[in-house]
This record gives sequence, structure tokens and C-alpha cells, in this order.
Amino acid sequence: MISLIKNELTKIFHKKAIYIILIIAICIMILDVVMSKYFQNSVEYYSNEDSINYYKEAIKELDKNSPTYKEEYVGLKVQLEIEELYSKYDSNSWQNQVISSNAEKYIYPMVVAEGTANYEQTKKEYDGFVEKLNKGDWKSFVQEELDGINEQIKSIEAQNDSANTISKDIQLIQPNIKKQVLEWRLEKDIPYGYSSKNQALNQWEQSKNSLANINEQEKTKTLTYEEKVMKQSDEEIVNLSEYYIKNNLSDNIDLINFNERYNLASEADWGLVCAFSDFSIFIIIAIVVIAGTIVSEEFNKGTIKLLLVRPYKRVKILMAKFIACLIVFVLVHLVIFIAQFICGGLINGFGDYVGKVVIYDFNTSSVQEISTFKYMILSGISIMPQFLLLMTLAFALSVIFINSPIAIALPLLGTMGAEIINQLAYTYEKAKFLRFFVTPNWDLTKYLFGKLPEFEPISLPFSITICAIYFVAMILVSIFVFNKREIKNI
Repeated sequence: MISLIKNELTKIFHKKAIYIILIIAICIMILDVVMSKYFQNSVEYYSNEDSINYYKEAIKELDKNSPTYKEEYVGLKVQLEIEELYSKYDSNSWQNQVISSNAEKYIYPMVVAEGTANYEQTKKEYDGFVEKLNKGDWKSFVQEELDGINEQIKSIEAQNDSANTISKDIQLIQPNIKKQVLEWRLEKDIPYGYSSKNQALNQWEQSKNSLANINEQEKTKTLTYEEKVMKQSDEEIVNLSEYYIKNNLSDNIDLINFNERYNLASEADWGLVCAFSDFSIFIIIAIVVIAGTIVSEEFNKGTIKLLLVRPYKRVKILMAKFIACLIVFVLVHLVIFIAQFICGGLINGFGDYVGKVVIYDFNTSSVQEISTFKYMILSGISIMPQFLLLMTLAFALSVIFINSPIAIALPLLGTMGAEIINQLAYTYEKAKFLRFFVTPNWDLTKYLFGKLPEFEPISLPFSITICAIYFVAMILVSIFVFNKREIKNI
């Protein structure tokens, strides 16, 4: 058996196709690492010069003193002032966010008051607003917003319950969530604008409100499965965002949305974590090409006779070929891993392989930090069924049809069509029978850390069983056909 396997591996390693595929994958890998390191912060900022010129030209055509055009003039002049204010600051600055939410309440009264006795007062208030922007006094805007929220909360608490159809508790949910966000801004020194901490705050607020809404619904009805999945997603984002905020994690660490998980790893670490998923197409092509030709080429070239005249049973010969495919399967993954490790290490530094991935574990209802290597192994094992089943399909087709193009093309087409099949299974009640098909079950990453799958009738044991049935069925059919194959005319 061992000699048969060695013989098959020798044939495989003489194929140029597998080396070409891996070389292309490594070249793209190098390009990806370089782009991530040197170009990820290259942001093309929005220019509002065209908008400013448009409003200026539009205003010139209006008579601001005419009652007919007064309202239109005010609207255009307000927008012009806002756009000119935007242009003074970086598009990702905290000032731009404050301008978006606060500028109009200062600019509108000033424009309306032009030519009146109130103009100087409104202009003074606007200048004070601009002065705070220029001084970088973002905390005063947070405090102003917080004072407003506290007044709103006091007003709700002072209401007479009998006069309201909506309870105080429900009315207080959104203001209290907003209050917590503002208090965190001040406590953790998180300004408005674009940053990973600010993104965490915004995601926490959005998901916290959504979760509160779902919890209120749950009090009066049984949640649908889709609502349960949504609730779980909101719980994950809320807990991870809160962990990120409370632990005051460094702002120079990218916040990467990967199934709602926060990446605390370096660029090198994260590239390693995503290696198998990012380069899955090359893995699939490599293993499908090998498995799809390993039997059919022997028949097409007539060399199968040289094997069958040897003192081995046909089953043993076929299994030696499949085991050789499995060895290549493992080697391709090792090559991708090693190549990514070396590329990431050379460009980002091998010292960067020290990060962790933060996940929310629904099994323990807790946030956990795990090493990138552990996460990579877990996610890698979880997507292995897809690769293994596609390789086995190519192998079976090679045996059944003795046609390499068919054996290679059908698994690749199946990969492309899998998303359509899965979407049909998830969307339509009448398509629920598709849960017995392999594609909705071969990606086990959806079960990691106790997550609910998108498709209600399936579970981890169910998916493993379905994958095992398809795998065994393809192997048995391959053995049956190979044993019955007539070779006298080859």
C-alpha cells in the first residue's frame, strides 16, 4: 500500500499545474500583504468645492430681499455656510461630525437675521461655536449633549404614569443608552469622528437599541428564528464593543469587522488568521485539479493497465490514489500557511505574531481573548469539510466519467453555485428540503463559539452527519464503479 501511495505522489509532484497554481497564490499573497501594509491608510477625502461653487452661483441668481425668494435664499445660504465650514477641517475629523449635527442651529438664525438688529447676537453665538471647533474643545459639545439627555430623562421620570400609554421604562431605554455613550466619551476620552473607539461606541449604541427593541418584543410574543439570530448578533456586538471600550484598547489597533469580531491582532497575525479563507479558491483549484485527473488520466493514457496487472486489489489501488490526494490536500494547506507566515513576517516583521482575537462565546456568555494561532486552527478546521467534499467529488467524477475536464469543472461550478443554493434554502419555506444538500452544511464556522446558524432546521450534529453521508456515498460509488470498470479496450 505504501509503495502504491509513493508511486501516486511521484506522479502528482511531476504535474506542473499544481506548482503554477501555488506560485500564483503566493504572488497574490505577497501583493495583498504589501497593499495592506503600505496602502490601507490611503484615503481619498471628499471634496466639497463643487458644492460650494454651486451654492454661490445659485445665490447670485436670487434677490434675498424679495419675499418670493427669501425662503429659497435662506436655505441655499445655510447650506453654503455649512459646506464652507466643512471645508476647513479633515473629512474624518470630529469637527465634521459636530458640524453635521450642530452647525445648522447656529447658522440658520444668523442667516435669517441678516440686516436686522438680531444679526450681531446670532453672529456672536455662531463665532463661539466656530471657536470651540478651532480650539479642539470637543468635550464641551459632549457635555452639552449630555446635559440635554439628562433633562430629557428627568422630564420622563417626572411624568404621570396614568397620562401615558407607554411606560417610563420603555421611554427611558433610548435616552439611557445615549447617556451611557456620552459618559463613556468623557470617561474614556473618545472624541467624535473616525476612530476604532468611536466606531465601537456607535456600534454599541446601534446594537444596544436593537437588542432592547427585541427584548421588549420577547415579552409579548415568541421570537421567530430570524429574530433569535438577530438578537444573538446584537448581543455579540454589544458585548464585544463594551469590552473594547471598557478596556480602553489602543486606538492604533484596527477594528476589523470579521463576523462581528474585533481584531486585536497585528496585520501579520490577521493575514495568518484569514489565510485559508482568503486563498480558498487556490486551495480548491489545486486539490480539484489533482483529484479530478488522478484516475481519468490513467485510463486516457492507458497506464491504468500497468497498475491493474500488479498484485493489488482494485480497491487498494483506488484508495492509494485517494490517500495520495489527501496528502496533497494537507500539503497545499501547509504551503499556504507557511507562505503567508513568511510573507507577513518579512513585510510586517515576525515580531508581529503576538496578537489575539477577541470573540464572544455564547456557550459561556463571556468575552474571551484567544491567540491568533488557535483561532486560525479553529476556523481552518471548520472550513475543511467544504474543501474535502469538493476534492472527493472531483475524485468520484474522475472515476465515473473518465473525463478530466468534467471532473474539474463540475466541482468548481458547484463552488460558484453553492451561495445560490444556500440563499434559496435560507429564504424560501418550500426550499427547506435543501437543508439535506451538502452546501448549507459544509461550512462549520457558523457554529463556532455557540452561534446559531442562519438556517433553523440545521445544527452542528446534523451538518456533520450530512457531510459524512455525502463523503461516504461518493467514496462507495467510486469503489463500485472502479471495480466494475472494463479495461480490455483501453
